[in-house]
Amino acid sequence: MLKQDHTGDGILDQAIKLKSVLESFPDPSAIISSTGRILRGNSHWERLASSLTMESAAFMECGKELRGLVKRFTEDKNIEEFNDLLSGRKNSLSLELNLSEISEGKGLSLFVSRITLEDMPIFLAIIKDGTEINNLRSLLKEIIYHDNLTGLGNESYFNLYLSRKILRAMDDGSSLFVLYIEISNIKEIMAMFGKRISNSLVVRTFRRLKENLGGKEFFRVQHDAFAVVLESIDRGVLYLELSSLIVKLEKKIICENLELFPDILVGVCEFPVDGKSVDDIMSNCLGALFRAKRENLKWSFYS
Repeated sequence: MLKQDHTGDGILDQAIKLKSVLESFPDPSAIISSTGRILRGNSHWERLASSLTMESAAFMECGKELRGLVKRFTEDKNIEEFNDLLSGRKNSLSLELNLSEISEGKGLSLFVSRITLEDMPIFLAIIKDGTEINNLRSLLKEIIYHDNLTGLGNESYFNLYLSRKILRAMDDGSSLFVLYIEISNIKEIMAMFGKRISNSLVVRTFRRLKENLGGKEFFRVQHDAFAVVLESIDRGVLYLELSSLIVKLEKKIICENLELFPDILVGVCEFPVDGKSVDDIMSNCLGALFRAKRENLKWSFYS
């Protein structure tokens, strides 16, 4: 964390220093944690990945934490330069990373800068892809916005998708429905039979959704929930289709000789009647879902 100077001039000075440093760096292609691990990268970086974070460069209070990464992936002659950076004899350093053990791990550079704020050094690290064929940015997008189990867009991607749909509906004065579809007994199934069985049930349920609502784009927004946007449909027709859909989704599924029955609940919200923003619509979808649970219903519109 950056220490704060509560005087106005101190805060301004820090902001100017940080701004000048950030502007001198390329856009990040991968993010390094304070322990020197890759927080986000493409599929070829999975061995190094520890977790995913929002795309931004990482500040570190101790540059020594990067030493292991530098020693592992650069030539020995670079270690001395890196030590100069730690000691303050250098303010910035650019190193070519040697990632021969990882497929296509070429043309990648590590940029590290030392910044002194309130007499305390912190370090900014960025990895940049210098090749044209290895498009880290598009692969990062794949990791950030897609669910590994189903291949569907995740919650972050759905929020972007829904915001675009809302803008289009506002322009043409139309309405749309958002369905939040939950497998309400997935946690019990996972506790009883394990994650592999529960994952299989999630995938099989998605396939049934696709079979019965063909042509729609689905998203896995939570471990136990999917979302879909329906356009150009009458509310009365949706009433009828929901009952039929739930019956089909709740039919028996056999996973590794186990007979499983997914318990499906659906919360429905209509734009613009029930909400005019992504947050409002998703919050009201959950409100409709909780109402269905309270009243022992299989589905409910927000009201």
